[in-house]
Amino acid sequence: SVACACRRINPTASIQTYTAGYGADDPEIRTAEFVADRIGATQHSVIVDPHRMSTSLGPMIWHLETPIARTEVLQFHELGQAARGKVDLMLTGVVSDGLFAGLPRHRILWLIHLLPFLRAPLTEFYSLTQSGRPPEGMLGKLMDRLYFHGSVPGVPKVNGSRYLPELPSLPPNGKEFINEITCRGLQESVASWLPKVERPLRAARLRYASPFLDCNLMRVAFTIPSNQKIRLGQEKYVLRRALRQ
Repeated sequence: SVACACRRINPTASIQTYTAGYGADDPEIRTAEFVADRIGATQHSVIVDPHRMSTSLGPMIWHLETPIARTEVLQFHELGQAARGKVDLMLTGVVSDGLFAGLPRHRILWLIHLLPFLRAPLTEFYSLTQSGRPPEGMLGKLMDRLYFHGSVPGVPKVNGSRYLPELPSLPPNGKEFINEITCRGLQESVASWLPKVERPLRAARLRYASPFLDCNLMRVAFTIPSNQKIRLGQEKYVLRRALRQ
């Protein structure tokens, strides 16, 4: 959507698109190549396999100043190196999921709102997807078995510790249940996640931006009713409708 908006704003501009993935068949890369072809952009597909970790781990930790990150950091590091010297600004659609309820976990929250009598087991299932805490109730365990087949890794253990993540504290089930949760968690999640994107790109001397980080757009997003963000289980419903053209 961001790439298409750039083309709509400037029909003759030279647009370079960059996408990282694990191979040529990665859906992310295949979709990016399709979009680039449609808008007349030059697509750069950056293949990032686990072997890259051996050479990139040291520089990544140095730039992050912490050894804690997720796999996207390796991808952004490799994207930055591939784009270095070719572009000076990267635009993405990051944070759109947080504003418009676009993640699979938001669908679980939608189910909690839709089926309040299943709130307890669905909350356990939601916690499993976010922290790895195993469900304790029979229905929660059944959901884990049916959906994940019990394959979610457990909570990492430290010798001598009995730590177990707490169940999430969800607001009462009201009309704007999903908006309340996304608004409450957005600032903290962006603050913890954004440096892991910005630092690898700044290491390649690239600036980074997303239209969904605009304060005015954020304010407007939280005036949109929850039932326009997820409808019949489809995430980001209103955003998809707005960007259909």
